[in-house]
Amino acid sequence: MEFLPIRAYDNYLVANMRLTMLQNENIVCYLKDEYTLTIDPLMNIALGGMNLMVSAIQFSRAEEILEQADTNYLLTIPCPHCGDSTIQKQSETIIYTNFKDRLKSMLLTGTTQKVNSFYRCSNCRKQFKELPPEDQ
Repeated sequence: MEFLPIRAYDNYLVANMRLTMLQNENIVCYLKDEYTLTIDPLMNIALGGMNLMVSAIQFSRAEEILEQADTNYLLTIPCPHCGDSTIQKQSETIIYTNFKDRLKSMLLTGTTQKVNSFYRCSNCRKQFKELPPEDQ
């Protein structure tokens, strides 16, 4: 059976919650490098986190489940500026075109492109790098 990485986590608890969520939906999956990173968290950068591996056959269904869970979670967080619960996760991909930037990115990250993820309120259009704290 072929497995594909669907998400990477640096937090053991979040990784296991997502694993359990998929297993409850009868998705065949496991956490790659879970034990190594639990014993030695400093290896996180070298290994790229705990990879949630999913059966290739069930990949699209697993992606739907995780996306829906993320969307449902974001609906519970009010925007600190307007108070509306319409925060959405967005991302932009930067593809390096000149040789120097491509080489630098390849050496540092292993890829020639960069994906920036951020959150934006649909109501007031404010942008956040991280989610606001839950106590607000």
